[in-house]
Amino acid sequence: MRSTNLRGVTVACGVLLATIVSVSITAPANASATKAVQTYGLDGITVQGLPRFTNEAALLDYVATNAVSTRLDAETGRIISVAPVTPAEQQARVSVRNTCKSGDAYWAAAATPYTNNCFYGSAGTYTFPRGGTFSRKFYMGSHTARGGWKYGGKQNHTPKQGPGSVATLDAVTQINRGQLY
Repeated sequence: MRSTNLRGVTVACGVLLATIVSVSITAPANASATKAVQTYGLDGITVQGLPRFTNEAALLDYVATNAVSTRLDAETGRIISVAPVTPAEQQARVSVRNTCKSGDAYWAAAATPYTNNCFYGSAGTYTFPRGGTFSRKFYMGSHTARGGWKYGGKQNHTPKQGPGSVATLDAVTQINRGQLY
């Protein structure tokens, strides 16, 4: 257990009164190894607000099993950054905004008139016969999943990400695949 003492200063009636306020803040005993850290770089990937990993393989294992937000280079598929999913990126209202059902994994439409492309059911891969919608965000929903797209003739994929995660491309592109694990 760790504790931190904070000192405060109070000004009252024009007289400076120095008061010492002792506040105890405790951390669980098991927080040391997995405590989230500030932003750091790992093999060219910016990692923010997650535990410190020693290699990319360990980071990808974490990405595959936890709700995280990844930012990807649309041209190469390279991971640019990984961070916790923000409240704005959480998709609890999927069925309210489109034809997807809550829990579906989906590529979100970039703009009207394009539609979302939803994936549900058991493990497998679906490839759109003529390409899919234009998008830059893939939501995993309640699935471990990944999305795919072609850029310059090269097939790219988001990393395999855990339920509740979101992957964001750095550019809008035509998507062509969804895979559930």
